[in-house]
Amino acid sequence: MADLLAGAPSSEQLSAIPGVVQIDLIAALESAKASLSAVQARAEVAFRDAQLEEQSRLGVPRKDLGRGIADQLALARRVTPKQASDQLTFHRVLVESLPRTLRLLEGGRISDWGASQVARNVLLLDEEDRDRIDEALAPVLPSLTAGAAGRRALALAQSLDPEAAVRRRSLAVASRRVGLRPAPDGMSHLHALVPVEDGVAMIAALRSAAATARATGESGSLPAGAVMADLLVERVTGRSPMVGVPIEIQLLMTDRTLLAGAEETATLDGMPLPGGVARGLALGATAALRTPHRGTPPPGTLPPGTVLPPPGTALPPPGTAASPPGAGSPLRSPQSPPADRQGATLPIAPPEEASRWIRRLYTDPATGELNGMDTRRRFFTGSVRRFISLRDQHCRTPWCDAPIRDIDHVHRAADGGATDLSNGVGHCERFNHVREMPGWDSRLEPGLVPGATLVPSAAIVPGSADADGAVAASGKVLRITTPTGHEYTSLAPSLRDAAV
Repeated sequence: MADLLAGAPSSEQLSAIPGVVQIDLIAALESAKASLSAVQARAEVAFRDAQLEEQSRLGVPRKDLGRGIADQLALARRVTPKQASDQLTFHRVLVESLPRTLRLLEGGRISDWGASQVARNVLLLDEEDRDRIDEALAPVLPSLTAGAAGRRALALAQSLDPEAAVRRRSLAVASRRVGLRPAPDGMSHLHALVPVEDGVAMIAALRSAAATARATGESGSLPAGAVMADLLVERVTGRSPMVGVPIEIQLLMTDRTLLAGAEETATLDGMPLPGGVARGLALGATAALRTPHRGTPPPGTLPPGTVLPPPGTALPPPGTAASPPGAGSPLRSPQSPPADRQGATLPIAPPEEASRWIRRLYTDPATGELNGMDTRRRFFTGSVRRFISLRDQHCRTPWCDAPIRDIDHVHRAADGGATDLSNGVGHCERFNHVREMPGWDSRLEPGLVPGATLVPSAAIVPGSADADGAVAASGKVLRITTPTGHEYTSLAPSLRDAAV
């Protein structure tokens, strides 16, 4: 495969051929991708079967059989474990129950996505009904889009087995969930998977409330979508968007961004946030970054305060914006309106009342990795757990972006591993169970600055430089070994990555 790809034409060569040949080449490549995906589907199912046999031979309890198989596939494919698990399920249906659809895929006549849509919608049927649908769809599949293929398969499945449709609905309802993903400019997408009747009811209620607010003038000149978003925040959290957040959120930024007006990107729950916005969150000036949704405050309700310091200026006096780091006293919000980059004063809502605490964390000067913590202030318990969660941000398993659910001992506690920063990593709940399966192993090794070559731990002295001048980081590389002997590495994210 590598030799074949090495002989691929360059951009210059492709530009020199006629357009009709280019289109023919693109069509041929698309067919080849489909054929390769069929080979991959067969390979994944064969790997699963072999791993199940090996687990049985090793005496794995019946309830744990199959655990870790999709995780190995995820590491090999560089996708999340959830994606690998779902696709393995569809590939099993395709290989074991849909021979005609599989042949179309092998021949490059349908896409992998189209084949997966068919497999998804016959998942709960028995073998006989799957075969009927496979036979009925095969003549028309090459002419259908992936979405149409899935809808046609679903319609046939519902007609053949109405009870399966009810079971599908029950499983779908049981999988309802809420998630969050980053959006540009310090925003985020909050999404919910709920039954259709609940989704329709929620959006109707928000639209009605927004229409009322706009009709009465309560929302000012805000567009309907912004009013609906503010109402959603208010109804979920029980607070107005103008009021300080009453729960703990982990906002991570450099001291230069917080105290000296630097614009290095910060992170909030692993999502990038502009330095100026992060500073506003930390110092209580978030209300100044949005237009009030409940009208303007009455005259005289905005007491005078201090202005956020411009870049490079000294800290304001104690008590006005910040206290000395580690002193243990809460920060109160500055109450005067800051200026935007053009110098115009931004609108400001009433001062936020939520207390803010600063905890000092220390980064390696070469890599930007978090490597220490000021634990003198013990307002919250579990400072080590909190630090590791801040350092790792997401599950440390390569290509898994799930939230951290467990702080795991890399060197198992049962084997004498220490419960400290040097032996802890953040993992999702799934991998915490997977690594207990036979053949899995994890270890932490010293690493080099980003971009340098990893070398054996015995060859590195933290803080020193190798022959190429790369400085050894005090941070650690997590090395995971799978039952097949493959190794994958993971580095904790650098606090300064986005700034660079």
